[in-house]
Amino acid sequence: MYSASSSKTGPGPKNTREEKMKAKNLIFWLIVLSVFIATASWAAALNPLGGFGPRKAMPAGIAVADDLAAFYYNPALLLKAGNFAQAGLEGMRANFVYKNAAGREYNAKTGNYLTPSIGVNYRINDKLAAGLGIYTPYGFGADFKDELGLYSKMSLTNLAPAVAYKVSDKLTLGLSTKAGLGQIEQSQPTASGRLDSRSDGYGYSAQVGLLWEAADWLRFGLTYQTKTKVMLDGNAKYVDTGASDTYTGEFYFPGYYGFGVGMEFGNLLIAADVMRFDYSSTDTALTNYRHWPQGVQALHWENNTFWGVGAEYKFRNVWRLRGGLVYQDAVIPDSTINASGPDMNGYSAGLGLGYRGQNINMDINYIHIWGPERTVQGTYFGAGRYSADINIISTAISWRW
Repeated sequence: MYSASSSKTGPGPKNTREEKMKAKNLIFWLIVLSVFIATASWAAALNPLGGFGPRKAMPAGIAVADDLAAFYYNPALLLKAGNFAQAGLEGMRANFVYKNAAGREYNAKTGNYLTPSIGVNYRINDKLAAGLGIYTPYGFGADFKDELGLYSKMSLTNLAPAVAYKVSDKLTLGLSTKAGLGQIEQSQPTASGRLDSRSDGYGYSAQVGLLWEAADWLRFGLTYQTKTKVMLDGNAKYVDTGASDTYTGEFYFPGYYGFGVGMEFGNLLIAADVMRFDYSSTDTALTNYRHWPQGVQALHWENNTFWGVGAEYKFRNVWRLRGGLVYQDAVIPDSTINASGPDMNGYSAGLGLGYRGQNINMDINYIHIWGPERTVQGTYFGAGRYSADINIISTAISWRW
């Protein structure tokens, strides 16, 4: 099986102690670093359309993730993943185009976004593993401020301690509790002028996972993540007049559940996931101003489904070549879509390469995301046509012992 852990022979007790000390020091500094970079993390699609983690080009991980992606896909996989300290960085370049009902075309300012992630895991014994991941599962944004006065940016970054326990030879269970930092920025025209706002706050959630190893070549995974209710504190300002106020609010980042399968035939690993996201909780966004009247923004987001399939081929023992495809339907309905949230049905295709050394692992992936042009007709504020083209390069490096 594609297990990250392996037994070693040769090194004596002194070397073993030195390796453990190096690993502990590396874990400490990775955690310190993650505290500083996590608050800057965000992406340009609401949930990770092209997959998640160091093997992102293979967009299915509920039954096979053997790295920090386990904190997102399924915490039960941490036992099989073994000991690692891993850091990843994703660079995204997003292009959005909006054509209004009259046919005039607007191009969003090209977005270049960096999203770091980090994770550590320690296999305590044959039955128990514990780890900590910091990553960004949700992000969204588009910048039409210069042409339309519309801008949005929202993200959630999770701090996720997790444990995995082997119940039997075939069954492993996982649990993760998560503290999330949510950030939301908006700029939009109103009857009183353009209003800019920015807020952030914390929310909490939990995830449970299951891994069933039916045979040496076959695994099944199940996962369930609760929604995250973020309590926000922010400030708002009218650009033209300078009038400002502070506010509190709340926003729901969706929960999800999913099923995955992994099959291994010699050097070939094939994986597939189906995930259902509960965006219906994000019905409205409430803004309770200190002095101004309460603001209520209708969202009416809809649940959607993620379908991902991928494969990874091992060659020359240390190299991994991978790729995959994704389809996901839109979340934002015709009634509330606008240029600051250019949502549509989406596809992605990815290709990646990995190296597996004795202790060092390295990965690089390229993902292309696109959506067929979406047409919104009628008298809606966001009536018109929307299209998107997104390119992602992700890299990761890890130390395993």
